[in-house]
Amino acid sequence: MMVPTDYHLKYFRQAAKEKRHLDGSQLKIVNKGLKRIKVQGMKAGKPLNSDLKDCREIKHRELDLRIIFRQNPNNKKHIDIVGIGKREAKLAYKQASYRLSYHNASLNVDDISQD
Repeated sequence: MMVPTDYHLKYFRQAAKEKRHLDGSQLKIVNKGLKRIKVQGMKAGKPLNSDLKDCREIKHRELDLRIIFRQNPNNKKHIDIVGIGKREAKLAYKQASYRLSYHNASLNVDDISQD
């Protein structure tokens, strides 16, 4: 029986920056979510719609955080972390939508940092 391998996470620069700015309790919760994404890939979280129809999210209601991610269009074993942030006023959705519309036209390796 073949054992599935973990997915490789890649971060949009701003998502990596958002992760670095989390406090200890937030980072602990986000890391659990990222581990889930790394193991389950696009089966983790719930699907989004509209501008983010190719994305999914994992959210933590108590800490008011969400992780927005998508499958990398060029490599099915890579998951792009598009945004990590507060749920306030749908800001995380707006930022993720902007990042995808801006980067989809000319996404290159320099636009994403790796984990």
